[in-house]
Amino acid sequence: MQTLLDSASPLPGLLEKLDLLRKDQFAVDYAACQEIYVALETVQGDLRNWEDQLMTGHGSPLWWPVSSAVSESKGEAEEEPVFTISYHFPNILIANTMTHYWAFSAITQSTLSRLEELPNLELFHSTLNCRSKHISDYAKTSVDLTILASNICASMTYLMHPSQKLYGPASTFFPLWIALQIFQRDTSPESKKKELWCLKLIEELEERGLPLAGYLVGCPGI
Repeated sequence: MQTLLDSASPLPGLLEKLDLLRKDQFAVDYAACQEIYVALETVQGDLRNWEDQLMTGHGSPLWWPVSSAVSESKGEAEEEPVFTISYHFPNILIANTMTHYWAFSAITQSTLSRLEELPNLELFHSTLNCRSKHISDYAKTSVDLTILASNICASMTYLMHPSQKLYGPASTFFPLWIALQIFQRDTSPESKKKELWCLKLIEELEERGLPLAGYLVGCPGI
């Protein structure tokens, strides 16, 4: 987990710089944006390298899918789960680590996409292509972000299981908040269902005596 946090550690500073730049709606500092973009690509590469090293060093699957149970609410018809599979993990540490990895990856990818939406995009890309050694080979689309968010949500059943006591639910706050924002930005009916699913889970966390989960919903995000 510590090596993952080291790889993601530049993100807060880069996001703060970007927010300051975006406050000036009439003038875009393309040189500063270019610097942030290249730094974010470095973070993205470091995160991918971290995942490759973890998977190589572990020697066995870090997670695996299992079928999600249908809804068994009393007095209501059975419903198919919003997420048809759930992820299981070798232990709670790996579950916590992977959900945070997916969240950091989503932040990085989303911020790169925000930069690509700047005015005078062609000029920005022209300058960027001249200076950057590589452009990320990941397509920065809503589909990619939805996959990351769905991975996070598919891990919640494991983290929320009673056997995980307090540590499991308390590990959900940050990744779940990121997943919620991704679904909120997507207007498709499927994403709206997943958004409601996230909000219901946040309500459950509050009912378990963890009010911080609900507090994050109103905070500025990605």
